Parts: sequence; C-alpha cells; structure tokens
Amino acid sequence: MTERVVELLEHYSDLHEALEATLAQAQERRDAVIPPEVKAAVQAIDAEFQPAISALESAIAETKRQIEILVLELGQTVKSNRAVAVYNRGRVTWDNQALEGYAVAHPEILAFRREGEPYVTIRRVLP
Repeated sequence: MTERVVELLEHYSDLHEALEATLAQAQERRDAVIPPEVKAAVQAIDAEFQPAISALESAIAETKRQIEILVLELGQTVKSNRAVAVYNRGRVTWDNQALEGYAVAHPEILAFRREGEPYVTIRRVLP
C-alpha cells in the first residue's frame, strides 16, 4: 500500500509540474503577442499606481494591527457591517508525554482523553 501512495504522490507532483509548465507557456504566448508599446504602457500604468497601492497595503497592515490589539484587549469578537474580527481564546495544550507517564500511575485520568480523527495534508517537496 505504501508503494501505491508513493506512486500517487509522484503522479500528483507530475500533475503540478505539468500545470506550472502549461501556465508558463500560456504566459509566454501572451507576452509574445503583446506589442512592445503596449507592454511599456502597461508598465507605466503599474508604476503610476504602485505608490498608491503600497500606501494602501501599509495602511491595511497598520489598521489590522490596531484591530488585533484592541480585540485582544476587549477579549471578544467585534462585527461591523462589512467585516468581523473574531476573538479566539488561546489554545490549551498539555504535555502529552508527561500526562501519559502520569496516567500509568493514575489510569482514571484516561477517561478525560480525547483523540481526534486522523487526517492527511499533502505538501510539495521543493528542490
């Protein structure tokens, strides 16, 4: 079964590489048909708007930081007409290894143990 998973992972990687190559070819084709004067005009437009875009990105980041600080101080979710800042309590974690050792001497603690369903995430290995 492991061999089948490895085989599928390789196929998955091949599909990603094929998609990336196809997207790159499409971009090359687009670039080839756009006349140099149009490319220059697009670059000029991008340059014209870049200061405003950068300023807005900075303002967004600063406003987000301020919202986070205030919501953390409030300790509650705050909703406006167009957005919501969700307050999440800090995750509680336990030293699982220490608790398992404790459970050897105190097995009654195991009644409070819950284990979630296993799940799979797929990550690409970059060269």
